[in-house]
Amino acid sequence: RERIGSAIIFTFLGGG
Repeated sequence: RERIGSAIIFTFLGGG
């Protein structure tokens, strides 16, 4: 699971 980090960043950028 290395995409977890990218997913979190994208979630913060897209959801924040």
